[in-house]
Amino acid sequence: MDRCVGVVKPHQVFEKNPSQHAADYRMIECSTGFEFLRSKDKRVECIRVDGTSDERPSVKEVQFLWTETHLTEEKVATCVTARYSGGSYLNRVELMNGCLAHAHSNLFIPCTLAGSNYTEEGLNEAKLYENLDLATDIYIDRVNGAPCGEATIELFKGSRDMHAKHLKDRRSDLVVFLHGSKKAKAEL
Repeated sequence: MDRCVGVVKPHQVFEKNPSQHAADYRMIECSTGFEFLRSKDKRVECIRVDGTSDERPSVKEVQFLWTETHLTEEKVATCVTARYSGGSYLNRVELMNGCLAHAHSNLFIPCTLAGSNYTEEGLNEAKLYENLDLATDIYIDRVNGAPCGEATIELFKGSRDMHAKHLKDRRSDLVVFLHGSKKAKAEL
């Protein structure tokens, strides 16, 4: 049976990049009810992604991260597929996005649940992050469990654990390793 899983990440709080997506995937794998994803008996992994530039399997950073996961988890095969841009009706990710849109229609979440994001000095980023965190909690509370085909949508907050920090901290070196000049690589 298919599982429909989404990660809710306000863009002001979470960077949108392959390393963050890898951290989110690992977080889901380690979540209650998803232990089967890390099972040694599960030797083949099939993942469908939206296909944006930070998820697309043809991007070197994405390839590196999936290869790393493949090797560390000792998989026989890892298959990552992306959106079928010419026929979204065939794309399971787009089906889930449509179900999410239906589930959150008419949902309004104020962006000032914990107070104004602005002070006399300007934008208060700590207050903005607090408000976005509260709004994320409400969104997940209201939309989690929405129907999607024969499954229900399971939503999680973006990963901020030690693995996410590790991937974030090493990302600049990884990008240089994958795309940098010989001089930049020698300086690593």
